[in-house]
Amino acid sequence: MTDCMRKHSLIPILFGICFIINGCAEILDSTPDTDSMTGEITKIESNEFGIRILVEENTDVREPLEEGGKKTWYAITEKSELLKVTEGTSLRAIDEESLVTGQIIKVWSTGVHLLSYPTQTGAKRVIVLN
Repeated sequence: MTDCMRKHSLIPILFGICFIINGCAEILDSTPDTDSMTGEITKIESNEFGIRILVEENTDVREPLEEGGKKTWYAITEKSELLKVTEGTSLRAIDEESLVTGQIIKVWSTGVHLLSYPTQTGAKRVIVLN
C-alpha cells in the first residue's frame, strides 16, 4: 500500500471517531445553568434501584420549549443529600420517604443528563422548600 493510500484510508476512520465523540458529547449536559432546578414533584416511582422523582418547573406548561416547560426525572440514591427547610433558613436531613408529590423543591443534578423529554439525571442534593 502506498503512503497516499494509507493517508486516504485513515480519513474515514478519523471522521468516524469525530462523529462518535461528538455524538457522545450530546449525552452530557453539565453546564452550571442546568445543574439546579426549582419545581414541583409530580410523580414518584420506585424500583429495585431506589426511587426517582419527576420535577416540573411549571405544571401548567405542557410544551417543553415554552417558558417553564422544563421537566426532569431525578434518581435518588444513597449519595443524594436530602434536606428540608425548617424555621426560616435552617435545614434538616430527611429520608426519601419524606418526599411526596406536590412538594416544591430545589434540586441539583449529578451533572450527567440523558437527552430525553423529560430529561433524566441523578439527584446530588434535594431541598424541600414547603
